[in-house]
Amino acid sequence: MIANTILAILLSAQLFASQVAAYEPLLVYGEVTVTYYCACDKCCGVWAKNRPLDGKGKPIVYGASGERLSPLKSAACASDVPFGTMFEIEYADGSMERVVCEDRGGAIKSARIDIYVGNDVDAHKRALEYGTKKGYAYVHKGIQ
Repeated sequence: MIANTILAILLSAQLFASQVAAYEPLLVYGEVTVTYYCACDKCCGVWAKNRPLDGKGKPIVYGASGERLSPLKSAACASDVPFGTMFEIEYADGSMERVVCEDRGGAIKSARIDIYVGNDVDAHKRALEYGTKKGYAYVHKGIQ
């Protein structure tokens, strides 16, 4: 009976230790300006031309990383941010967005993140409606 209790305690301690080791705290990136962009000529310039088409004839939008961009999940970041870096952005109202750096942009500097909104007919209008926001960004440690 005592052996079973000791074994249970040891297994519980080992499980707890593995869970603590798996937890990765967020790293502070700092204050950022968040803007939004779509795949149109106004937002992407020459990069909006000659996109490959999917089976339905719709343009496929790839970021500078080579990854296919996902609306409200992919972001353009400064060149010093490695592709694949995951950000959590917290706004003053308490809302949050989680995005992955998969693109670059000529106007993107270190304290700015530009979030992709899509390539449908209303995407540019939506990007303008989202506007510009100020937030605080955190990076998931070890995710790049």
